[in-house]
Amino acid sequence: MDITQNSVTTPTSPTKILIIEDELIVAENIARNLRKLGYEVVGIVDSGEEAIQTATKENPNLVLMDIMLQGDLDGIEAAGHIRSQLKIPVVYMTAYADDDTLGRAKLTEPYGYLVKPFKPQSLKTTIEIALQKYQGEQAIESQYIKQIETVKSQLNKLTNQENPSLLSNRLLLSDKFAQIISNAANSKTQSSEKEQDFVQSISVIYLGINRFKRIDDLGYDWSDLLIRNITERINKFISKNSVIARLNTDEFVIILESLHQKVEITGIIQKILQQFVEPYVLKQQKFLISANAGIALYPIDGKQLGQLLLKARKAMEYARRKGNNQYYFDNEVGKDQSSQTLQLENDLHSALSSKQFKIYYQAIINLKTGKIVGAEALLRWQKSDGSIILPRQFLPLAEETGLIEPIGEFVLKTACENVKALQDIGLGKIRVGVNISARQLNQLDLRHKLVKVLLNSGLAPNYVELDFNESILITNEIKAIRSLHGLKSLGIQISIDDFGTGYSSLSYLQKFPIDSIKINQNFISKINSNPTNQVIVSAIILMAHKLKIRVIAEGVETEEELAFLVKNQCDELQGYVFHRPLPLVEFASLAESLASCPQMINDWIQGKGKRKGK
Repeated sequence: MDITQNSVTTPTSPTKILIIEDELIVAENIARNLRKLGYEVVGIVDSGEEAIQTATKENPNLVLMDIMLQGDLDGIEAAGHIRSQLKIPVVYMTAYADDDTLGRAKLTEPYGYLVKPFKPQSLKTTIEIALQKYQGEQAIESQYIKQIETVKSQLNKLTNQENPSLLSNRLLLSDKFAQIISNAANSKTQSSEKEQDFVQSISVIYLGINRFKRIDDLGYDWSDLLIRNITERINKFISKNSVIARLNTDEFVIILESLHQKVEITGIIQKILQQFVEPYVLKQQKFLISANAGIALYPIDGKQLGQLLLKARKAMEYARRKGNNQYYFDNEVGKDQSSQTLQLENDLHSALSSKQFKIYYQAIINLKTGKIVGAEALLRWQKSDGSIILPRQFLPLAEETGLIEPIGEFVLKTACENVKALQDIGLGKIRVGVNISARQLNQLDLRHKLVKVLLNSGLAPNYVELDFNESILITNEIKAIRSLHGLKSLGIQISIDDFGTGYSSLSYLQKFPIDSIKINQNFISKINSNPTNQVIVSAIILMAHKLKIRVIAEGVETEEELAFLVKNQCDELQGYVFHRPLPLVEFASLAESLASCPQMINDWIQGKGKRKGK
C-alpha cells in the first residue's frame, strides 16, 4: 500500500488554476511557471466575459486575474461575479497599484495581490497562502451550515411538533414552495398525455385579516389563540402538502399544491373567506373579524416566489378597497381601477413640484456604545390640507407609474445634504439610511446619479447606507449582484431592509455585498412572549455575525424587546423605545442634547434609566 496516498499534504489531483490575462506572452509565461510548480492550467482567457464563462465551465480551484482586460468588463467586475456567484478564490495580477485600483479590488475580497513583474517563488507563495485561507474559510462555512440546519430543525420542532397549529415559519417558506414545484413537475412527468393537456397552477394566496390589531393589543396569548383558530379552520380546506405561513401580524400566505382549473382554486378561496363570516370565540368572548385575499398563479403570473407574493399582496390590497371578504386574482387587478386611485395618482404628479414631500429621520442607536450612529430617512407626504399620507399608501402607486424615480432622487439628495449639514455643525459622523426601490435599482444611471449627489452634498460615501428590500434583489439576482457591486465600489454601505419577510434562500446573504441587515418589526414585537420569534431573531443575529454582517433591529417599542436584543448581542436598534421619527430641526436638537451623554443612553440600554419620549 502506498502510504503517500493517505498524506494530508499530498493532493489526490493537481490544483486547477484559470489565468485571465490580456497579454498572451505574459499569460504563457505564467502558465509555464505554474506547470513547473505542479499546478494544472485549465485555461487562458483575455476578457472579463470569457473569464466568467470559463470559470463556470471549468470550476477551477483558483483564478489569477489581471485587472486591465479587453471587453466591457474589467478584471475587478469579473472577479466580483466569480467570487459572489461561483465562490472561487481570486488572486489579482496587475502593474497598477494606485489607491483607487486597490480600493476597488479590495471590495471583491481577493485572496492575494501580485504586482507585475513577479518571480515564480512569489507566485507559488501567494497561491499557497490564498488556498490555505480559502480552505480555512470553507471549514468555517461548513460549521456555519451545520448551525443553520440545527436552527431549521429547531424551527420545525416549534412549528410542527410542540404546537401543531402554529404556522410554518417564514424562513422555511421558500424551501416549501420549491418542494411543491418539484412535486408538481414529478406528477406531470408521471401523468398521461391527456392529463398533461391541462395547465397545472400553483396558487399563492395572500390573506389579509381585518381588525386583527384590536385582538393583538389584548396580548400575545389572545392573538396566538386566534391564529390557532384561523389555521384550524383553513386546514379543513387545503391538502396536507399545501403551506400556510404568517408573514406579518395580520397577513398570511397560503400556497396550494397544483390544481388544474381556476374554478377549483376559486372554490377553495370562497371556503376560506367563508370562515371569517362566523365570529371567533376566544376565552368565551366573540370576535367578529373579516379577511381579503389576493391570488397569483405559478407559472402564469411569475416563477419566483417573491414576484408572486408581491402580485398577490397587490391583489389583496385591491380586494380590501372593494369590501370585506372579497378576493381578486392578479390578472383582474386594474380592470376596474377606482376613482380614488386615479385621484391619488393625479395628486402625486403635483406633490413634488409643490414641495409636499417631507423627510423625517429616525435615530439608529449602537447597542455597545450607546451613541446615535445613524438615521433612517423616512418619506412623508403632507398634502395642502395638512393631512399626512404614509409611504405604504402611495409608494406602490408611485412605483407602478414611474414617479418613484424622481421621488427617490429627491429623498436621496435631501437626506445626503441634511446629514452633511448635521455633521458640519458637530453632531458626529452619523450615517443616513435611504430606501431604494426596485425601479431605482434597475436604472442604468443609478450609480452616476449617486456620484452626483455625493459630489454636490459633500457627504463622504461611507456615511450613506442604501436600504434594499430583499424581495427586489432576488427578482433578477445576477443583475442585482452586478448593480450592488457597482454601488459598493463607490464606498457606500449596502443594507437589506425588512429582513426575514422575503422569500429567497438564506444563501443569498453570501451572494450580495451586504454590510448590514434590518430585522423586521414583526419578529421583534412582543418577542419576550413569543418563543418562535426568539429562536428566529437569535439565529439571524448569529448567522449575520458569522458572515461579518451588522444587525439592526427595527421597530423596537418596549424595554423587554430591548433587553432581549442586548442579551443576544444585536448591534443597533431603531424604534419608539428610543424616539419617534422627527423632522430635521427636531432631530438635530435631539442629537445635540444626547451627543455629550452616551452614559445616559447606556444606562437606558441596561434598564437603569427611563425610556425617552415618543
